[in-house]
Amino acid sequence: MGNKDYYHDEGEKDASEGEYNPPHGLLDDLTTWSDSGMKQMNEENEAYNKDYSHTKGQIDGSKNNYDSSYSDNDSYNSGWSSGYDSSGDSSGCFITTATLYSIGQGDNCTELNIFRNFRDRWLAKQAEGKDLISEYYKIGPLIVTRINKLANSKEIYKQLWTDSIQPCLILIKQNLFADAKIIYCNAVADLKQKFIDE
Repeated sequence: MGNKDYYHDEGEKDASEGEYNPPHGLLDDLTTWSDSGMKQMNEENEAYNKDYSHTKGQIDGSKNNYDSSYSDNDSYNSGWSSGYDSSGDSSGCFITTATLYSIGQGDNCTELNIFRNFRDRWLAKQAEGKDLISEYYKIGPLIVTRINKLANSKEIYKQLWTDSIQPCLILIKQNLFADAKIIYCNAVADLKQKFIDE
């Protein structure tokens, strides 16, 4: 097993045990200061941190506990999403999913599949599409977590469905993708202002 594979496994193991011990053995080795030594140490740290963050995200997601200090960490957010998905929590992991769950729709409902197709087949191919999707992956779980802590969360989701999600769905069905994007981006910006920037 190569060093990177080893440190991937170590990162996963440490996160599972609630410890953070990135590789440092090379620090005492004079070869570390060579270009190849520094490169190796950086690769090992990157491998460790990637799997540590992903596993921590999965654990936090399964507990519906989003660590906002990791909001810019793609590995953490990916892990959090999968952990939240697999937890069986009826609130879902992202804004659209949580909204649809709140009105009795499941993860494989027609509406969610329409939104996923819109995201993957149209939005991801737009000039700013990947940046929008990336931002959504970063802030969506945190917004949902904060809404879920409120006593009136069901009312918030119901309003979100009426004002934003349903109108987007109608526009997507009519192939008015740009108009749907505007409504959805405005809704996410509003939620971000209310639940993150407050």
